Amino acid sequence: MADPVTDPERRGVGLVLPAEALVLGPRDALVVLGLRVVRRAALVLLPVGVGVALASGISEDRLSTQFDTVSGWLQSLLSPLWLLAIAVLLRLAVVPVAYLAALGAALLGPCHVEVTPEGRSRWSVFGDRFRVAGGLRALRWTVAARDVAVGLVGGVGTLLKRSEWLLGWAIWLAWALLVVGIAVTGG
Repeated sequence: MADPVTDPERRGVGLVLPAEALVLGPRDALVVLGLRVVRRAALVLLPVGVGVALASGISEDRLSTQFDTVSGWLQSLLSPLWLLAIAVLLRLAVVPVAYLAALGAALLGPCHVEVTPEGRSRWSVFGDRFRVAGGLRALRWTVAARDVAVGLVGGVGTLLKRSEWLLGWAIWLAWALLVVGIAVTGG
């Protein structure tokens, strides 16, 4: 049976393989793995932060309005909402950092943007590379790209992969404990 990844007859035209998403090598792979772990850690901190806030007696109204403004968010760092504030900050920070890392890979890596016969401006070519970076960013979140990154990095990559796996279980456990805690205490 032919392998759908290596057999040109079975794969789609223009399919980008995971190794091509990590075009800058081991450092780039380490960035991808690190961002995956931070993204998972933020998802663990969300239910833990909500649980701490509810356990400290913060009402649901105050909990929902605390993040309306920047000053409200900064004040939450000094309140029982600090875990929730850090979780939100981490979750929001991962997106632009991942995009910038993918943009660096698109600009510095072996990315070819085809030029049409009538020529194109530099802004047009940069815009195309920016869109390629969006595609690379999406591809870099796949499990296949993670496995390639682990292979490029070695022992540290294996440790980050295991950390990501443990954080995945911790996410489910944290949300389950939050639901049980709310059910037992009556919200």
